[in-house]
Order: sequence, then C-alpha cells, then structure tokens
Amino acid sequence: MATTAFDIGSLLESIPGHLDGRPVIAGTRVSVQRIAVLSNEGLTAEEIARDVFGWLSLAQVHAALT
Repeated sequence: MATTAFDIGSLLESIPGHLDGRPVIAGTRVSVQRIAVLSNEGLTAEEIARDVFGWLSLAQVHAALT
C-alpha cells in the first residue's frame, strides 16, 4: 500500500473571529476541540471520519488528534 506524506500544519488553521481563533480543520469550521471530544468519548478516528463527519478525510481527523 502506498503512503502519502502530509504536512499537518496544512490540514489545520485558525479563522479570526471564529471560535475565538481556536484551531479548526482547514477549509471547514470543524474545531479540533470537537474532534478531541469525540475521541475522548470513545470514537476512533475512523468512526469520526466515516460516521460523524463523512466528508472529512482520515488524515484530517488524525491531524486534529495530533
């Protein structure tokens, strides 16, 4: 299986005026905190990407959890 390297910094951003500048997944308004809460509730990264936010990639979820 081929792998692709990602710059985690390119997957996250802060939007001035949104969520007091806290980090979100780039190009979305999904906060890193929301992903962390779901993970702390017991969901896996795969479940978050597939079942909760079906339009997020697994790489985006992993970047948020990092």
